[in-house]
Amino acid sequence: MFKWLEDWIIRKSIPVIRRLSTTQFMLEGTSRMTSLSSILSGDTVREPYREHAWVHGAVESIALNISQTPLIWKNSRDKKAAERQSNKWLTLFEKPNDQMGLQQLMEATVTYLLLDGECMWVLDRSEPTAMPTEIQPFDGRLFEPVLNKAQKLIGWKTETIAENGEKKEIAFKKWEVCHFKLFNPYDANRGLSPLEAAQLGIDQDHLASEYNKAFFSNSALPGGVIEVEEDMTDEQFDRMLTQFREHHQGVNKAHTLALLEGGAKYKQLSISQKDMEFLHQKEWNRDEVLACFKVPKLELGVWTDVNFAVAKVQAREFWVKTLVPKMKLIEWVMWSQLFSVSGTGNIYAEFDLSDVEALQGDMVEKVEMAFKLWQMGYPANALNKRFKLGLEETPNGNATYVMQNVNQVDATGKVIIAAPPMLAGGDGGEDEGAPKSKAKSKAKKEKDDANSETE
Repeated sequence: MFKWLEDWIIRKSIPVIRRLSTTQFMLEGTSRMTSLSSILSGDTVREPYREHAWVHGAVESIALNISQTPLIWKNSRDKKAAERQSNKWLTLFEKPNDQMGLQQLMEATVTYLLLDGECMWVLDRSEPTAMPTEIQPFDGRLFEPVLNKAQKLIGWKTETIAENGEKKEIAFKKWEVCHFKLFNPYDANRGLSPLEAAQLGIDQDHLASEYNKAFFSNSALPGGVIEVEEDMTDEQFDRMLTQFREHHQGVNKAHTLALLEGGAKYKQLSISQKDMEFLHQKEWNRDEVLACFKVPKLELGVWTDVNFAVAKVQAREFWVKTLVPKMKLIEWVMWSQLFSVSGTGNIYAEFDLSDVEALQGDMVEKVEMAFKLWQMGYPANALNKRFKLGLEETPNGNATYVMQNVNQVDATGKVIIAAPPMLAGGDGGEDEGAPKSKAKSKAKKEKDDANSETE
């Protein structure tokens, strides 16, 4: 266990707040600027993964799909899978710390990456080239960059609060941390979360849900007033108001029959959910959030306007355009900041996509295209590599085979020039085990017949 974790009593759940003016402040470690009045009034969703259903669904869908994809270990010298017996990295990633396995480590990494734009792996190791004995993932917002005089990143620091309330700063050298981040055009040292772009839609959706909640909690009727033709005494006013509330306030009393005496009339003032296109607004906010995370509605169980063909395409596009790019980012960070500078520097890990069902749909198309190119003379092994079919190389897979009986014809279909005899093999030489051409067999037969007549 990390020694510094013994002093980590109270973690900062949110970044430090720095005031910019009397009405605005900035959350340090992010580029988001929020109105102070919005925070105080509850108009801004501060923990969207906990408070917003579509954010939770989108992030969880990406994190679970990536975390359930296994890693394969390879040797950078010969690109072949590393042997399990000699792979200390595999042992580390099977249990990166006392509370996590590989799947939980990847799920936490992707979740932090999407919610905060960055994730920190704190590595327990004694020197830059040593293999870590433990890996702990953390929210990137808990860390601040340490820069030298030339404004170059040299490390990271965070802050803890002990039981006695005393603050303590903990510094990490650059090689003690793996920093995963999404590109941020506003800060080279920090990541930028998709939530930054989706925040307004999330807040609007949250307020719409709060409005709907208040609608059911208060009266289940749009707000309005009761009008009477004559002045009322205080006693009459209180009695009518009490009776109206007792008979109509609350969800279980909604839309019951109202009896107003003395010429009283009920007049609606507020706009109903139907009038303000409540459902349409909710759907728009949902689609905006999913667009920022590049998650199709189908992944969250929304089957509106989706048939089997569309579902198949969406599933494949979700992997190709959303999941695989994030996997490549994780692979690159692990290689550049961990594997290449640790141990022998030869072992690395990749996500194994060979069993992903959504990516197998184009296998038939690949095989059909490869077969057509093979008929044109391209070697089978080269096509296997080009289309990443994952097949074992065959002994004669480097030979070139050309179709026979191909003739040049005129407009009427009459043969103009017969195809020259071709031998199997692209260089004109014979491929071992390949049948001889008919032209050569005929010439040999005529030669043998001539020799027989001479004898």
